[in-house]
Amino acid sequence: MKKKLFRLLVVLAMIVMPVTGVMINAEAASNLMLGTAVSNNPDTRVFTVKNNGEATTFAWEATGTGETNGVSIARGETKRIEVPAVNGSSHLTVLAQDAAAVQEIASLNQYYINVTFSTVDGTELMSAKTVTCTYNNNGTYTAPSTITLGSSVYDINGNNYISVPYGTRSIDFKYTKRAQTPYTSTVALIDQDGVEHKILSYQVTEANGGSVNTPETFVSTINGRTYKRIAGQKATVSQTYAQGQMRSIVRYQVQDDVASKPYNIYIQYVDKATGSAILTKKLLVEKDKTVDHTPSKTFMKGGKQYEVVDGAKITHTFGDATKTYQVEYKQVITDENTPQPIQVNYVDLATGEDLQIHQYTVDPGKTKTIEVDTTVEIDGKTYVLSPNQESTITHKFGEETTEYNVYFNEKGLEVDKYEVSVTYMNVSNTYVGEDTLYTTKLEANVGQELNIEVPAQYEANGTTYVLMSGQATSYSHDFYSTRRNYVMVYRDVNDTQNEIEFIPGETGTDLAATTPGGTNFTIDGGTGNPMITNPDGTVTTVDQDGQIVPYEEPQTEVVDENETPLAKGDKSTSNNTAYVIGGGFATVAIIAGIIAFVIKKKKAQQA
Repeated sequence: MKKKLFRLLVVLAMIVMPVTGVMINAEAASNLMLGTAVSNNPDTRVFTVKNNGEATTFAWEATGTGETNGVSIARGETKRIEVPAVNGSSHLTVLAQDAAAVQEIASLNQYYINVTFSTVDGTELMSAKTVTCTYNNNGTYTAPSTITLGSSVYDINGNNYISVPYGTRSIDFKYTKRAQTPYTSTVALIDQDGVEHKILSYQVTEANGGSVNTPETFVSTINGRTYKRIAGQKATVSQTYAQGQMRSIVRYQVQDDVASKPYNIYIQYVDKATGSAILTKKLLVEKDKTVDHTPSKTFMKGGKQYEVVDGAKITHTFGDATKTYQVEYKQVITDENTPQPIQVNYVDLATGEDLQIHQYTVDPGKTKTIEVDTTVEIDGKTYVLSPNQESTITHKFGEETTEYNVYFNEKGLEVDKYEVSVTYMNVSNTYVGEDTLYTTKLEANVGQELNIEVPAQYEANGTTYVLMSGQATSYSHDFYSTRRNYVMVYRDVNDTQNEIEFIPGETGTDLAATTPGGTNFTIDGGTGNPMITNPDGTVTTVDQDGQIVPYEEPQTEVVDENETPLAKGDKSTSNNTAYVIGGGFATVAIIAGIIAFVIKKKKAQQA
């Protein structure tokens, strides 16, 4: 009866519209496009009505339903109509009420079965899927036999193929976690010189991880000598299964004949006003030897000049109890009546290392013009002033910048490019023989700016490392720069004990940090080289090959105004201690403002 009524409505529409003056567009019948889609359950069928013309209304009737009139549909709109399924399929009849055009369409006789994958305790292992099931047919699905999630593998329970009757609404495949195969990790017992004496092995299981206790002392099978675990080194090495196979290092110190072993002493130049160390020098003391150190009368650090308060010579004989000495300095305050000290550094463009340091003073109210050498002899080699470098430096008394860099290259070897190293290191690995995380080398080219990007997070050997706070993730490297090394310090993301921040050091361009375990880092802002003072007193650095090596203080000739330069290495070691300047913890104090000043000065002179 309802079907007949709907058809009658269609006929009346055809009669009434011409009488009332409504024109029927011959193309109007195509403005409404009927469609059908797969349903989400076996009880309903889905139709779509899309309007390809102007806004209109329509009426519709489906199998097993009454008619619906006056449905508005905008231009370009698609209406979704969901009706009960009748014997697998349904039919939809639509009347476009502004055109008296009737269309009819049969539905698909299909629906989707939801397929899920989970463990026996209900944990979802992967996103749900769907399979299409047709009326009077079974729905079938083949699941993966195994699912890998991170480091875990799950095996299906039973058959991975299933056939279900029409009407089934969902399929859930169950999986059981596979027991992972244990693996073996190792611990190397390394002495203070990086020599490996013994390997400990331990098994790591998924359930319990793994661990091994390291001996406090052991007798080496290599040389028969006794070694003792260094303070701060791990008595127990442990890990989780997810960390993957590891090779750890525990460091030991030889115990027999300790009385004959050379050691280092440290001389700290301390600001008397603040009590803080301005710089630290390291001297090696050998058995039956005596070392002397005469503190510098004056030195520059971070653009500031310091003069000694008490410059008495320090003498240390092997076996003396005192290992750290302090020398007090006071900052020289430059005023209108005090000559201003300035410093010019001759830098090897190929390596970024200082060839010579020249020191001058500028009298109050005066301007000093310094003639830069066009050639200089160092260790039997001739260096010439590099292209684009100014041959004169003009400094007006009172100007803020007090340190200047000028660049040289070895005669006959024009430098238009050089390598820059980028290394990621683990804050927990600081001794000789321990590994860094990653090293690469980039090329810096003359006339081009080198941009260096480092990640805030890095994955290595199954472990996630994060860049320690205070370090930048982006660097712009200028070709005329003393820096050749970018060493970034990371920590294991789970190592919350070392969640510390690097802060600016004495010069403002250095970065410094001390771990709770007593390891001190100072990253030289001029060279990028780290100096690492370990809890056992050893001092290490990271070279441009990404290797952790013993730190060696750079030796650079300092030439005072009106003094004739000597070839590098002509001065004796005892004299050098009075002139070589250490920075941070035993580095040369020529750091502050070096890169920025050269750029600034060049721009000013070009203007």
